[in-house]
Amino acid sequence: MKIDENLTISLPGNVSQTDTTFEKDKKGRRFRIFQTQTKNSTLALSITPNETNINVNNSVSWEKALTEMAKGALKAMSEKGLNCLIVDTVIDNIPCKKLFCQNEIIPIAVNYIFLVNDKMYALQAATLDNSLSGYGIREIDQFVQSVHFDATAIKEQQFGSNAESIGYMIGKMAIPLLLIIGVIVYVVRKL
Repeated sequence: MKIDENLTISLPGNVSQTDTTFEKDKKGRRFRIFQTQTKNSTLALSITPNETNINVNNSVSWEKALTEMAKGALKAMSEKGLNCLIVDTVIDNIPCKKLFCQNEIIPIAVNYIFLVNDKMYALQAATLDNSLSGYGIREIDQFVQSVHFDATAIKEQQFGSNAESIGYMIGKMAIPLLLIIGVIVYVVRKL
């Protein structure tokens, strides 16, 4: 499925798409959310339009922006009772941050945060299957492996950044909210 000029990804089943705006500190942030559910997992992709003004222009500011987005997401997830770990990773040759989260209700939740052409992309997946070799994990792996960015025009790879404050705010607002929505829908479907 071609999501936009940067990203192609595979989402199984019936995919719902929502365009929404979150407001915080009198600033509105638009998001486009793609979500699907399978028998074993909830998979979602959220995108900010290229309105973030993060101004990434070298590898240092790119890393800083990703780090701040991940820190914001980590703080918000922790406030929701999830224990998370942040690790650096690369998917489709694009650096990103991976948050691996869990608690007693959600055994496995993962988030991958990318910054491409001044857009934040967050892949989010959760499963109630607590086995690292179960069907839910396999679905998450297939979802992540399907990510393909068009590398021909990614400005962050070509390389003053206000990455810290804006990235932190975006990560803190969007990622936990979307994960929680997906998990709630998944849990309700299981009941």
